[in-house]
Amino acid sequence: MKKIAVAIGGATILAVGGGVGLSILALGDASAHSEPSTGGTEVGSQGQTSAPSQAVLDAIAELELNREQIAAQVESELGEASAVLSMPAGTEFGPVYVLEEIDSQIEMLSGDHGEELLVSGAIDPVTQWFEPGSFASLMAIDWKCAWLSTGVAAVQAGDRDAVVEVVQTLHSFAESEYVGAFPDYDYVLSLYVDPLLDGDTTGALQYLPSCEDSTRVDD
Repeated sequence: MKKIAVAIGGATILAVGGGVGLSILALGDASAHSEPSTGGTEVGSQGQTSAPSQAVLDAIAELELNREQIAAQVESELGEASAVLSMPAGTEFGPVYVLEEIDSQIEMLSGDHGEELLVSGAIDPVTQWFEPGSFASLMAIDWKCAWLSTGVAAVQAGDRDAVVEVVQTLHSFAESEYVGAFPDYDYVLSLYVDPLLDGDTTGALQYLPSCEDSTRVDD
C-alpha cells in the first residue's frame, strides 16, 4: 500500500490506496523533500559568487519551518499510535512519505540557481498542512493489514485458536479512538475478517496485495 502526498490543483492530498478504494486523509496548501539545507550561492558573470537574496532566504526559512512542523506532527502521532496499536510478530509499520516535496523545494532554492528559479516562477514555494490524526490513521491501516495477514497465515496453518485471536483483535479496533477515520470498518470486518473463522481467506487475500510489504507475514 503506497502512502503518498500528491499535489492536485494547488492542494496536497495524502492518499492511501486500499482494497476498498482510495482514502483521502489530509489536505494541504500544496507541497514537500531532504534534510533542511542552508542557502546556496550564485555565480556572477565574472565568476564571483553572490549571496542569495532575502526573498530566497525567506522562502527557504518558511519551508524549513513547515518541514519541522510536519515532522513534529508525524513523530507525535506515530508515537501515540504505536503505544496503542501492537503489531503481530514478524511485521512492522511501513514508511510514511510526506516530506519529499518540501525537501525538493528547499534543495532547489538552496542551489546555485535558486534565485533564478524563484524570480522566474519556476518554483513557487508552498507549504503543507495535514489533518490532525492523518499519520496515526496510516499506522492503523498498517496495523489492520498486519493482523489480517497473520489471520490468513493462521488459517493456512490450521491453527484455530490463532484465527480466533486475530479476529477478536481486529474487532477490538472498533472500540479504539482511531476507528472514527474508518467509517466503513464494519464492512471490512464482514468482508475480510469474519470469514477467516470459517477458513475462508478469499476476501483477505484480495485485500492484502494493497498493503505495505512490511505488514505482511508472507513477505
